[in-house]
Amino acid sequence: MPKPALAPLELVEVCKDRLDAIRLCVQLSRLSNEVICERLGIDPGHFTRMMQGRAWFPDSKSVLLMQVCGNYAPLQYEAMACGFELYESAR
Repeated sequence: MPKPALAPLELVEVCKDRLDAIRLCVQLSRLSNEVICERLGIDPGHFTRMMQGRAWFPDSKSVLLMQVCGNYAPLQYEAMACGFELYESAR
């Protein structure tokens, strides 16, 4: 998998909560929910409930979600909500 990229900041800024950031991460990937579920090892029905806010997204899958989807939207949201900024290192 290629290294994830930073999501557009203007999109991350409109996220109201972590679930919005997770939804944004999924949308930016342009992958189908079925592909994401398969790669994360999550039941599709449970994934649908998570995206609707009726079930919690497992923290243990957060990094894998960003790797599969190719962007850091949830990480960026959490950093922003805590008053930090993320940037890509030149290393």
